[in-house]
Amino acid sequence: MNQVQADAIRLQGVGAVRGSVRDAVTVFDENAALIQLPDSIWDSLNARDWQTAFVELKPSWQAVQVVIFGHAALEKLVKPYKAITVHLWRVPSELPLAEWDAWLAQDLQPEKLATKPFLPTPVLGIPAWWPANENPDFYADALVFRPPKAS
Repeated sequence: MNQVQADAIRLQGVGAVRGSVRDAVTVFDENAALIQLPDSIWDSLNARDWQTAFVELKPSWQAVQVVIFGHAALEKLVKPYKAITVHLWRVPSELPLAEWDAWLAQDLQPEKLATKPFLPTPVLGIPAWWPANENPDFYADALVFRPPKAS
């Protein structure tokens, strides 16, 4: 991350605007969560179909691996509240946890970061991460579990 950011500064300089790569590195550093999960959950999260992702597919979450990376996200989780949002970065499903670090070092490329391939997700919606989410109505809060953006 530091090398990607240093290279972007070398190429673009330091100005009033950081640019897409430096913005993405900052988001990653502060709020990223690495996630390995089935396509069905990823697709539902991407569609912001919270009921499907978190309620209907709840049993599938047993196979999901999540690692909070961002320091700001970790700090917020010390005193958790419903609206904490992480930016998911998807890890290939076949990759063992012991290999995530080496994979991530290769995956964090400026070209990919510039596309901002994050999936913003309220982290306390993850089944079994917060007692209140046992009630399916937890996900009806549109201020936290926002509907998809209009096209």
